[in-house]
Amino acid sequence: MTHPGRYALVNGLALGLTGLLVQCGGGGGATPIVVPAPSQPAAPAPTSVAVNQANGPALVRNASGPWEATVRVGNASIAMVQVPAGRFRMGTDATDNPDLDHARPVHDVTISRDFWMGKVPVTQAQWQAVMGGNPSSITDAGPDAPVDKVSWDDCQRFLARLDGLQGQWTFRLPTEAEWEYACRAGTDGEAYGSLDAIAWYSGNSAGTIHPVGQKQPNAFGLYDMLGNVWQWCQDWYADTYPGGGPVTDPQGPSHGFYRVFRGGSWSVSATFVRSAYRDFFTPPDSRMGGMGFRVVAVARTP
Repeated sequence: MTHPGRYALVNGLALGLTGLLVQCGGGGGATPIVVPAPSQPAAPAPTSVAVNQANGPALVRNASGPWEATVRVGNASIAMVQVPAGRFRMGTDATDNPDLDHARPVHDVTISRDFWMGKVPVTQAQWQAVMGGNPSSITDAGPDAPVDKVSWDDCQRFLARLDGLQGQWTFRLPTEAEWEYACRAGTDGEAYGSLDAIAWYSGNSAGTIHPVGQKQPNAFGLYDMLGNVWQWCQDWYADTYPGGGPVTDPQGPSHGFYRVFRGGSWSVSATFVRSAYRDFFTPPDSRMGGMGFRVVAVARTP
């Protein structure tokens, strides 16, 4: 949906809240100029727009929301949200599922730098725009459903190709700590809201995958952090977290056999769809239905 009166002129381009680019005359500098659309009232909550020097990525911010950026690849685009640095308690003390023993001990983690994360899991349309095909196990939910049946290795190929198709961002998977921090978004319970309101899982999915962004987002503006598809993380799997006190920007073990995935999916029960639940038993080259991912991005220095 477009928002009349909420456009900014940036380097000769009119940028709407949806990230759509419309060519216009004139040459803008590095400092954005906010202008209303012709014959439309100014919006009550104006949008701020910032541009990195030397033609860096265009960033959009709703007055009450997070910074967002859009990466265009062919006929598709990937929306990203800036996740602020911070500190959280990683893991859980819950005892209702024995598999949660792998999410102990609860420990303090500091994420020392802001990072950019995909607003939604990578969709089938985005995968096809980058890779030229659609490996998903379920395709009748439409192109805006998350891609699935992709291995960790497949994700690496997608990320490498995405890096090569544009010059402003370097993409990777989130670390396990980044993923849980982004999922919790300041909460400390098993989920960041009522599960039926925020996630597709076996209790409400009608046995199938769903288009992204239909449930409520968390406080960071991220959708589908829980449910719909499992999400690969960058880390090798370890049975438990290292003890010994607080850690900063943990990267996981230096080697291993399994990679970690998080978040649950449309086909599993609520006991698996929780912020701290960790899953594994899947080698990096394994392709399974219900396995998807979302991206993390770092802006390149011009």
